[in-house]
Amino acid sequence: MIPTQRLIAISSLYVAFASATIRWAICAGVPAVNFDVFGYRFQEFANDPGVMSTDAPSGFKDIASALSYGWPAYNESKGQLSANQGSWTLLDGQAMQRLESVLHALVAARSSGKPIAAHVG
Repeated sequence: MIPTQRLIAISSLYVAFASATIRWAICAGVPAVNFDVFGYRFQEFANDPGVMSTDAPSGFKDIASALSYGWPAYNESKGQLSANQGSWTLLDGQAMQRLESVLHALVAARSSGKPIAAHVG
C-alpha cells in the first residue's frame, strides 16, 4: 500500500485524465500523459510543460512511444519540467514541514482573531 504521490515520484512516466494527480507528476518532475478517454476536451494541462495530451488511442500510442525513457521527446519533457521546477515546487524534502507550519499558523490565526496574513508568510 504505497501512497499515490510516492508512486508518481518514483515513476518514469505518469498517465491520467483530468486529474489533480497530474499536478503531482509535474511537481515531481515526471513527464505525464493526459489521456482524455472520454473526449471531454479538458484543457487544463494544455500549456503545461512536461504534459502531453491526447484524446485518441492512436495519439496515446504515439505519445507513449515518443516518451520512452531516454528517447529525445522524453529527455525534452524532463528538461522542460526541470526548467520550470521553481514555478511548481521545491523538491527539498521539507514539504510536510512547510504544510504543517501553514496549518499551525491558520489555527493560531483563527484562535487570535488576527488576520491570517499576519501569521502566514
